[in-house]
Amino acid sequence: MKIFNYQDLIKTYIVNKRLAKREKDPVQSLNYENKANSIRYVLELNSPTLFASKNHKAIMESDREYLQDFDEYAPFVRMFADIDPIEVKYSKFPINSPLSRLMLHTRGFYQKLKTKYYKNIYSVMGDKDSILKVTRVKKSKYGGIAIPLADNKSFYINVDVNGTMEDFISFVHEFSHANSILINPDHASYEKSCLFEADALFMEMIDLDFLKGPYDNESVYHKADMFDDYIYSAWIACAKMKLLTDLSDDQLNDRRFLEAYLKSKGYSGKEINDILYTEIENYYNYIYAYMVAIELYFRYLADKNQALVLLEKIINLKCDEPGQYIEEIDKLGIVVGKHINEYRDLISKECSYGQKL
Repeated sequence: MKIFNYQDLIKTYIVNKRLAKREKDPVQSLNYENKANSIRYVLELNSPTLFASKNHKAIMESDREYLQDFDEYAPFVRMFADIDPIEVKYSKFPINSPLSRLMLHTRGFYQKLKTKYYKNIYSVMGDKDSILKVTRVKKSKYGGIAIPLADNKSFYINVDVNGTMEDFISFVHEFSHANSILINPDHASYEKSCLFEADALFMEMIDLDFLKGPYDNESVYHKADMFDDYIYSAWIACAKMKLLTDLSDDQLNDRRFLEAYLKSKGYSGKEINDILYTEIENYYNYIYAYMVAIELYFRYLADKNQALVLLEKIINLKCDEPGQYIEEIDKLGIVVGKHINEYRDLISKECSYGQKL
């Protein structure tokens, strides 16, 4: 696995474009072309102009189109929005781990699961065409992205690290996506986007339990922070849905009206900004998946092997329509939302214990 270097990638892109033109074998020429296109995509992802912010009109229109495709997930979003947050405040302990330690933790985590996932993770880490970019950020929230390249065997993985325990979780999360795409290349399809994060969020939950030994309080408080974060996401998504339902097109196109309207409803500056300037899919893509992950976690506590078998069945699901995934999850015997309150209570008790230490 190569460490991301913008200039080196530009050189590699140029070389592969030239080889594609010179190669007489059409199959080999196509391989060079596909590799060049993959590298170009990675370069574009790291272009400062790629993620130029959209205006609120474009975002509202995008939200409307998205909700038409994923309207069957709305009841689950509303269900989660009705849960009370845990609201534990704590200062994150600084843990500046070198890249070697983060990679070692990730390999060790998947090895402990004693599944074939370890072989997939090891193959990605050892793949000469896969690219790893580690971005150090000051913000408290972590993030990242895992994208398959031309052959679905190599990956571009970008992990944000902030010098806390969350760095371990970030690596486990992003490499989980790589594992799932190796199992089922269609796992990252648009139709499956509301379920795509379930595997990685489930892996996070297990890893947080593994981390209880060295980072007991940090692990517990991170669970609470993550739970509250998805409640907030559900609130924002519900607020967006209500705007699109209650207001006219003229009102939705008037930024000043919307800001005043949301302010009158009691929303704060950050909430107003998130409602107007982030797309609803950024929230939807995690809420249902997180609820599925909670159910998998309770299965894991009762029967580790059964939970991992269920997980692989979820990864291998392939449907033509977004709503069909809800039906398939139901057929697997997973009742989404069944253990939400129990999971919240479990975290709350762990946090109460941690505050007494």
